[in-house]
Amino acid sequence: MMTQLWPRLYGAPVDDSSFQDIDDTLLRDVSQVPWLGLYDLVGGLVGLGVYALDRLPNKTAAATLEQIVNRLYEICEKRSDGITYLTTPEQIVLPSTRAQFPYGYYDLGLAHGVAGIIAFLSEAASTGIATQKARELLDGVMAWMLTQQFSPEALGCFTYSVSAEADAPRNERQLARLAWCYGDLGIATSVLRAARFAASPRWEELGLEVGLKAARRQYEGSGIADAGICHGAAGAGHIFNRLFQATGKDEFREASLRHFEAALKFYRPGEGVGGFFMWDNTIGDFAPDEGLLNGSIGIGLALLSAVTPSEPFWDRLLLVSIPQATTVALQLNNQLEVKNA
Repeated sequence: MMTQLWPRLYGAPVDDSSFQDIDDTLLRDVSQVPWLGLYDLVGGLVGLGVYALDRLPNKTAAATLEQIVNRLYEICEKRSDGITYLTTPEQIVLPSTRAQFPYGYYDLGLAHGVAGIIAFLSEAASTGIATQKARELLDGVMAWMLTQQFSPEALGCFTYSVSAEADAPRNERQLARLAWCYGDLGIATSVLRAARFAASPRWEELGLEVGLKAARRQYEGSGIADAGICHGAAGAGHIFNRLFQATGKDEFREASLRHFEAALKFYRPGEGVGGFFMWDNTIGDFAPDEGLLNGSIGIGLALLSAVTPSEPFWDRLLLVSIPQATTVALQLNNQLEVKNA
């Protein structure tokens, strides 16, 4: 990320070789077969892929990106209803969750699940690196995701995760809260991002449908308990703003303003870190946190992004930057011209 940000922030050229040790290490790590680590954005292959995407056209980064797509292809689970990824019982951190899902589960979220794969593969497939595999995975994961939606009459569209147990009752699934990490807001962003990179009107329609349903959801029933980026009010405000900037839909603008106003209500001058706390489920109370995902750094970035006309670059880390439709169309036209030349 910083290879792109530094020239914009400071106007100074970046020595590409200063990242070579990191690049070489990541390439070595993701070349391991079989892959025994996580696949997700926060702690696995997708997160490493975000770094590789931003390091392009560096040759080592290109090789790393190809290896990441290869590993994702090898560990995927192909089913009759599409392609998905299993979180095994050994990969589940909380004992209570492991007891709830003794066979593991299929995670739908952006932070730890297949929505993150959709957001990543959509851009990866547009680079010309391992395009065939990336697009096959993207189409398959999107197809599987569509089969997991609640009925149209439900308040929202998606749950947190789906049990890997074959006969798990579908009607007991819980509607996920409104957040970046899990639920309709993060998924809508991922689908719309994929629609723009793939120039897919069908996915565009789906992303808008899920996003607008999230925008119409009442704040009181959203599950928001603090102001953080991950699952708090500032994060929701920022993503709704991203959706508004990408689509021009006033409902997204109104939802963004509503959630930023809610975020400011958590402000306590002179307390916490910069006046904000995070809600800590482990202690059942608010606690100070300076971090990006849950704490004041992320809240500050979201608030700054809301009051400036400049597009933020920091949120590429979270895979919520949505290309403009015109930009994607130009990229596709340029690729076509190169192929026909």
